[in-house]
Amino acid sequence: MKQLIHINLTTKSTDWQPPVLTFGESLTLALRFTKTINGNDVDPNLSLSSAKATIGLVDTPPGGGKFALQFGADPGTPANTTAELSHDCAPAQLAAAINALSSIVATYGTVTAKKVNGSWLLRFGNGAAEVPFKVVDNSLWPVSFGRVMARQFDNAWLHELRFVQAPAAFVSATGGLTLPDPPSISVIKSGGASGDYVWDTIQQLSIPPDFRGSYRIKKGFQRTALLAPDAGTDEIQAALIAAFGNTFIVTLPFSYHFYIDLGGDYAGLDVPPMEVEAAEAPQGDLVLTIPLDRAELASLLRASTSVTLPLEIRIVAMEDGGAPQEIVALYTPVTIQRPLAFPELEEQPTIDWLRFPSPTTYLSVGSGAMLTGEKIKAVTVGDASHTSFAITHLFASSDVQVFVKENGGARRQLVDGTDFTATIDTDSQVTVTALTGAPALDAWRIMIVAAKEITSWVDGLVLGMDHITGLEDALAGFDARIHALENLLPGNASLPAGLTPADHFIIQIPEASEILFARDTSGVPITDPAKLPARAPYLLPAIDTVSTPSTLADPLPAPSTGTLYATAAATLIPGGGHVRSSIAPFPGFVGSDGRMLYPVTRSGTKNSYFPTPFERTLFEVAINDVMFSSGTVLTCLFKLALQLINANTEAQWMLAIEQAPIVGETSGDPDTFDANLYSVDWATATPLLLQRLIMTSALETHGFGVTIARTGDTTFTANALKYKRVFNANAGVPATANFALRARLFNFDTKNSATDARGWVSWALQAPDNGPLGIVIT
Repeated sequence: MKQLIHINLTTKSTDWQPPVLTFGESLTLALRFTKTINGNDVDPNLSLSSAKATIGLVDTPPGGGKFALQFGADPGTPANTTAELSHDCAPAQLAAAINALSSIVATYGTVTAKKVNGSWLLRFGNGAAEVPFKVVDNSLWPVSFGRVMARQFDNAWLHELRFVQAPAAFVSATGGLTLPDPPSISVIKSGGASGDYVWDTIQQLSIPPDFRGSYRIKKGFQRTALLAPDAGTDEIQAALIAAFGNTFIVTLPFSYHFYIDLGGDYAGLDVPPMEVEAAEAPQGDLVLTIPLDRAELASLLRASTSVTLPLEIRIVAMEDGGAPQEIVALYTPVTIQRPLAFPELEEQPTIDWLRFPSPTTYLSVGSGAMLTGEKIKAVTVGDASHTSFAITHLFASSDVQVFVKENGGARRQLVDGTDFTATIDTDSQVTVTALTGAPALDAWRIMIVAAKEITSWVDGLVLGMDHITGLEDALAGFDARIHALENLLPGNASLPAGLTPADHFIIQIPEASEILFARDTSGVPITDPAKLPARAPYLLPAIDTVSTPSTLADPLPAPSTGTLYATAAATLIPGGGHVRSSIAPFPGFVGSDGRMLYPVTRSGTKNSYFPTPFERTLFEVAINDVMFSSGTVLTCLFKLALQLINANTEAQWMLAIEQAPIVGETSGDPDTFDANLYSVDWATATPLLLQRLIMTSALETHGFGVTIARTGDTTFTANALKYKRVFNANAGVPATANFALRARLFNFDTKNSATDARGWVSWALQAPDNGPLGIVIT
């Protein structure tokens, strides 16, 4: 995909944000240049002679490998070529290797070497002459260049040898700028007539998004006035009518594509497409395509999943007829990531991962077999030393043919049996052997062509059940499950004509609200905060103690802060501070905050005891296995509004949504005793949702709920909904579809620092925003 980039040559800036690129693709850039003169952006008059784009590491040395230096002209011989040296050899090692060449020392003098900032600096004798040498036998990795530079200092020649990694991507181009494609016109629908029905010719004017010149529309010898590239429907229609008559309607159904309806004199006629003439246009764009598939880039991506490298674009251009000059037009970082796909995937047989490999009986190819389609793998070989090349093609076929040609020169097609031989080693490999000596470096191009089989010859093949692994067992399992489902259905059940079962079931829960302990003189609850008594009720705290509680005496003891008692029998505990009198059960507990005695409930097996008068059940419903059938989902959503009024402290409540089994009477003779309810075992209730709620003077509305899905006869899954988040609640799912579901507030407490804690506690159970207040089973 081509990306248009605007570059200001004055500020060396661009608004282009490079996307994250992937190895293997190509990056095509259309560069559009401007410059700034007196604060205005103008198009420069450039005459471009060449351009190049480079992506890579900046002046980075190789990571390993070896090299040698050859002095003088080719060919290289032991007399003018050093032994192999490591990429990071010490200066003394490099000097010793050069000084081992007696002819070089005799001609230029003994070399001295030192290493500065990654470069070797060499001086031959007294530096009287520039010494010609180059890097040979280069096995540096990643692919690297040896740069040799010589310059004079104080009339003595100093030679610098420096290795730098090759660019990860590179492209160069010569030639001028490319104009974007001009607008064009095509026929969308040809006009015609049938009886009284007439339809018009509709033509489409397409304007490329990067076109920025002017244009005319031509019909025969007539032409419209010049149109700008951003001309709209009204301007184009006016130009057509002015040039060709009042017979055109122009619309824009989608960007850059205008529809022209030719009616009037052309109604019902098949009108040939009009033409477009491009007129004046600014300079074109410099188009560069940078391939991102070089081995240098692949080697960088071996160490990390992505690399960020600078992209440098240089141009050589003349402006307004001046002298050519090199300009760094763009220098910006780009990120390139590893690919997920690779070319070999296309050559591998398709694997159906839903069906794992298993032993299979195949039919042999018969007379009706059809071999068609071609897959081609092309490789370049040759290193001037080897004559045999084993090539892996991964076509999974022995039906392959090998062709070889010269990779350069006349590109002659080589002859099998004369220039080379080819053997098919396996279904994935062939070996090509040269018969005329070792090919030079990259001298041969080898093509492997494969015919891929199409299995049309198995049409009409009948497979038995025993041929398909696991089919009989799978069908037997399906049969058993279908019989189980049929047993759940009532025999010969039907509905009257016109009636269908409801697709959902709803248990309504009434909205409720309360201000705790707020009653008028006649005992009627007060719901209006404005009518509350001036003195607020006690807010009772929890009691934390590890001491064994003493037995509650009769008569009752005086209140004492932090004391805890165990009841000897069910006992009436007097109220106080608007908190009403209540019964402390046996066994049970009673606590005191120094102001009054009050029943408390122990939190499981922990040593925390919370005031019982503040516990509230918001709702309780019963579910049975008929309403909650297999394959349905139970949903319960509600809002809870909480507030402290005229309080001198903060407080907390714990909200729980929990389920417990409904237990029926099982003892006795079923022929004598009818089914009856034994208990709802809340003592073993399993919470689906628990949430601590802190109350303040602010009115806060909370959203909660649960969903329970019955996916099988005794298989359930559940989620808890807290505000906008969903939590796994599978630990609290019911064991059967007969259970009770409730929500309650418990574990009330005030902060420890509160003195004479008081306040009105207000709560309200409300419908959610997206459904009824109740249980919905769908």
